[in-house]
Amino acid sequence: KIEHALKSNQAEAGFDRLIFRSTLLLAASFLFSAILNFALARYFIHSETGTAAFNEELGRMTLWSWFVIAVPSLAVFAIVLWKVFTGIQNLTGLELEAMFRNEGGGGPVQDSSGNGPTGTV
Repeated sequence: KIEHALKSNQAEAGFDRLIFRSTLLLAASFLFSAILNFALARYFIHSETGTAAFNEELGRMTLWSWFVIAVPSLAVFAIVLWKVFTGIQNLTGLELEAMFRNEGGGGPVQDSSGNGPTGTV
């Protein structure tokens, strides 16, 4: 449905740009996350591995990583997902619900080899 709407609106190039930019943004967020994780480890971890002090430092670092890394990463992911869906809506003219609704009746979906159902939609 989306592919057909993109073709009829001649918006394939716009869709490719949307997916490329979204992929870059997600990749940048993962790179930033890795850099922040390294920085947190350098800041919190000073003791030798296997010691009680190391375990305490690791626990403190893990707690801080939720606020410094996990929550911002989740926010970036949500923003990228929102941008992708609104971009597809703008390019195709389809509403979000129409993108996911199966208008064909909800029967079994055949796999690509035609060997049988792989689930229902």
